[in-house]
Amino acid sequence: MESIVQDAVKAFQGTVLRERRNTAEYPLLEVLGTSVKEEVKNCDGVFCEYLAQVGKVVNSDYFLTVAKFIVLYRECVNRYGWAKFGDRVKPDTEESQPKEYTAAGHVEFIPELANELVLSYLPECNYPIAVADCTSLAVNFCAWLFNSGYTCLKIVSVKK
Repeated sequence: MESIVQDAVKAFQGTVLRERRNTAEYPLLEVLGTSVKEEVKNCDGVFCEYLAQVGKVVNSDYFLTVAKFIVLYRECVNRYGWAKFGDRVKPDTEESQPKEYTAAGHVEFIPELANELVLSYLPECNYPIAVADCTSLAVNFCAWLFNSGYTCLKIVSVKK
């Protein structure tokens, strides 16, 4: 599974992950090497748990698509997370606030960024995933978060 996520991260090279020198510096890959059943799960741990569960029921081609989506969603959460949720989630001190939102926890708010992911972040980052696929995966992931007890927020898809 780690190599598939590395492939997903490589797909970002030249787009939103420009500032990262190599995949070894990507925190999600570090989390994949640890147990996802820790007592306190941050967003990265939950992303990995989702990938582990999805990996059991889909083929490797589709898993790569899901892994790319999770990398994309993770980057979106890190970009908008503190700005959107900082007033609700205050660390003890500013020094104790991790640079990346996904390292801090607060999984319950992730579904609130689904619109930003599809409408703002995806078009701006030039990532090769169709809007319809991204939307479908976001709805599925957020439903999984709800069904797994990580959030009380539900994503509702409104059809015209």
